[in-house]
Amino acid sequence: MASLHWTKLNPTVKIQDTRKKFFNKFLYKADVYLPAGELIRNTKFTDMKFLLEQRASWHGRNINYGGSWFGSGPVHGLSKSIENAQLSQLEYWRDCLKLPGYQFRVEEPLISIYSNNEQALYKLVANQPGSNMLHRLFKPISTTATEALDRGEIILKKSTEYNYRIYLKEGKISADVAEALYQLLTNQGDDVKMTKSCSANLISRRYWFTSTYFYTKSLDVLTMINLISPDVVSGFFKVVYMPE
Repeated sequence: MASLHWTKLNPTVKIQDTRKKFFNKFLYKADVYLPAGELIRNTKFTDMKFLLEQRASWHGRNINYGGSWFGSGPVHGLSKSIENAQLSQLEYWRDCLKLPGYQFRVEEPLISIYSNNEQALYKLVANQPGSNMLHRLFKPISTTATEALDRGEIILKKSTEYNYRIYLKEGKISADVAEALYQLLTNQGDDVKMTKSCSANLISRRYWFTSTYFYTKSLDVLTMINLISPDVVSGFFKVVYMPE
């Protein structure tokens, strides 16, 4: 589907290349502006109007359901995500959560919709109430890129001498393990390239380790990593160079 179709929904939408499958599964991702979006995951109450009113009351404001607010309550600290909430849009995306073939993630003020069907994703976004709600879209740049992603590869825009990207998972990690991993990767010389975040995470010796990754020329390093901490690697991917 040509990008022109997406720009009809919002002329200023940011369209970016998918370089790695989302959740190792999806080729496409659309970010949509959804103020007060966390409400759509409420399973205790089905009345969205009630939920919106309750959330509004936290800020001492009243609402009309076209999306503009009024009232005599305090404005200080009022979230724009609440100020611009629209009942019809919230109800629409709450109903969409039940649809198969998609995955949804809400991080206010955005909702991210993941799919492997671009036409179906376009229809879902286009049918929502309101206009110019589409914020950003990720899609493969070409058929060649799609084929690489389907093989489980990661696309890089800059040429590299490294063949794999290895991910270290988020979780608890002891200072001894962090130090051993850092020394191991450092001792590999030019065969391994740590990202700044990977190096910082291992050096900081924090109790909770955030997900990060490094590059390597071969997978031989995995054997040594497993001897230090068998569960620390969350995945590895072959990288492929595709210039703009």
